[in-house]
Amino acid sequence: SDIYLQSQMDSDQWVPLSVLCGFPRIRELTQQRDIVVQALGDSQVLELGGEEMDKVRLKPKTEAELAEGAEEAKEEESPPADQKPDE
Repeated sequence: SDIYLQSQMDSDQWVPLSVLCGFPRIRELTQQRDIVVQALGDSQVLELGGEEMDKVRLKPKTEAELAEGAEEAKEEESPPADQKPDE
């Protein structure tokens, strides 16, 4: 829930790669855009887009990931098997 990143997103949740490359921690690691692009290409969490690969966003979750998240949320809401529900 980064307000700055959200303010930089377009309607499809893409953020310009220049915004990501402008973060101080990224600049500490490298100032070479090609290295950032290469790293993002290997990412399981982020995807590159745009005609010139100049945008980045979170990868959409697969149906399996969505189902797994729903199951985890359900387990968190349920009391442990050895705990009796409040009466």
